[in-house]
Amino acid sequence: MVSVAMDPQPLPNLLVIGFQKCGTSSLHYYLGLHPEIAMSAPKELNFFSDEPELGGLPGIPAEERETIAPQIGNWRRGTEWYASHFDGGRRVQGESSPVYAAPWHPRAAERALATVPEARLIALVRDPFEQIPSAWLHARGLGIERRPLERAVLARGRYIERVRYRARLEPFVESFGRERLLVVSQPELLSRRRDAMRRAFQFLGVDPGFWSQRFERMRHVSAHKTSSRRVLERLQHSQVARPAFRLPAEAKWMIERGISRRQGSGSEAPRLPADTRELVAEQLTPDVRWLSVEFGVDTAGWLR
Repeated sequence: MVSVAMDPQPLPNLLVIGFQKCGTSSLHYYLGLHPEIAMSAPKELNFFSDEPELGGLPGIPAEERETIAPQIGNWRRGTEWYASHFDGGRRVQGESSPVYAAPWHPRAAERALATVPEARLIALVRDPFEQIPSAWLHARGLGIERRPLERAVLARGRYIERVRYRARLEPFVESFGRERLLVVSQPELLSRRRDAMRRAFQFLGVDPGFWSQRFERMRHVSAHKTSSRRVLERLQHSQVARPAFRLPAEAKWMIERGISRRQGSGSEAPRLPADTRELVAEQLTPDVRWLSVEFGVDTAGWLR
């Protein structure tokens, strides 16, 4: 069993770093059920990100920058603020912030290494042909995307840049080392959950045989942000501003389940036209191949 270093300070030794719309909410919840693991409340502390750095991103067109600009993280709050979300009482303490792998926060890996150098990392990935429409639908629900899917994708902006998996993950590999990053695919988490969680627990050095009936729960996140969902989100994220306010794990689940239900309104992400799919596949095939070769991700059927 791999040994995970215990930090005497209440700082995490696990970071779930990405990716958006790939199952991070569910994984965060499942990890927190393990008696040796404590996951942050709320899920996304976004500590290692701050003002988005857009100047060096030629792939992000100007029309998208106003929707990216508000994605400010909490680096400016300092380590003491970050530590206040952890109590040091479990073998593994973690948080899940998919924004760390966003292309407009290029210093996240560097900051993470400087702050939690012993941390282990987990990234969730998904077939880009599923992730991109899901991310687009999510943005539509938030009111920050008005373009049709095909037009948004052909702009070759954030929808493509976020799933250039190699470019997004290599800074973390270079900073922490290949052996400190575990990559799990969303299909694995969905259909082979027991194996996926056993693998994650082994990676983290905790009892790999732990299982809970609550592992059968899976969030389904879709599109629309309603007023009731906003109320739930304010309650969820109040824990960032007030870390002393701790909800029990089951209460956190109920809030997040309510958010997920209110996100889904029966909307399904549209499918990209064949010619656009061909263009996207040409751009992203090297990244998908890299996941398969370097991390053993089963990518059969992706980009088809």
